[in-house]
Amino acid sequence: NLTQKIILPDTKLEIKDETYDAISCIGSFSPGQIRPIVLKELIRITKCGGLIILTSRDQKESNSFISELRSVMQSLEKAGQMKILKFNRELQGYKDLSESSEPPLYCCAYCLQVL
Repeated sequence: NLTQKIILPDTKLEIKDETYDAISCIGSFSPGQIRPIVLKELIRITKCGGLIILTSRDQKESNSFISELRSVMQSLEKAGQMKILKFNRELQGYKDLSESSEPPLYCCAYCLQVL
């Protein structure tokens, strides 16, 4: 199933608990888009043992957002709701930084398992 919904921090999706085996949310967890607290709702609708794959930009302008996302993840891990299976941070968009006046742009990719 493909479900497309706008998810705000106070949104409860009209989806039953533990509906999906996996959820992917690519490029949506970033400032001005999906807030980190929404991860709780994604966990609710993902089956136990299911996966949530998400990405977020990591650049100077998003430092506070990334800190908030990591804080929410740590809280959810501590509560036994999920665990981080894999984290990867890769430089994006530049082949040779010495030729660019733009600041580097990184992409953080997370693979989470719902417990």
